Amino acid sequence: RDSANMKLATEEFSKATRIDPLFALGWVGVADSNMLLPSYGTDRFEDRLPIIEEAVKNALAIDNGLGEAYASLANIHAYYNRKGEAETAYQKAIELSPNYATAYQWYSEFLGKYPLRIQEQVELARKAAELDPRSSLLSLNLGSKYRNQGLYTLAEGQFQKVIELNPDFAPGYSSLAWQYVFYMGQFDKALPLANKAIELDPVNHGYNMRLVYLYLN
Repeated sequence: RDSANMKLATEEFSKATRIDPLFALGWVGVADSNMLLPSYGTDRFEDRLPIIEEAVKNALAIDNGLGEAYASLANIHAYYNRKGEAETAYQKAIELSPNYATAYQWYSEFLGKYPLRIQEQVELARKAAELDPRSSLLSLNLGSKYRNQGLYTLAEGQFQKVIELNPDFAPGYSSLAWQYVFYMGQFDKALPLANKAIELDPVNHGYNMRLVYLYLN
């Protein structure tokens, strides 16, 4: 995932819906790629929101039983801080598409707003990683949930697994560096990881890793 490929994804999903306007999952792809694009570049989420909302509306109009579309709808509710509607939509997504790993991931991230529900977050993140064991992002999310629960050794192992799974995935290195500096006090292990994260993705990981440098110095 980087800004160029995410931008390309928005274009390809849009092309798919032009070829087949009744392709519900294509509309979900339009929604999700536009939803994620601002996290990987300079686009503003607010500028993408009308496209996202229209795409989710189209997907549900075509197939009201599509769990993937409810997961996207839940993210829209979460953006507007409609917490009850968001949680209902996440649960609906899982009910309709129980093998859709992303729904579990997004639900676990949404529950990050509720510190007392950390165990639910971990269980959802673990389920997502089990459903899609080759996903670097889902494995990373599980490591973050372990860390939030104070399970630092499990978090360390999970971040190491992310790096083994995908050696070119910058967030794996930055997350492990952050883990060593701020949670485990193993400063000597952090610096090469921080350097690798910046080498792989200087735009998206430069800021966090500079915080690591400041702490080390």
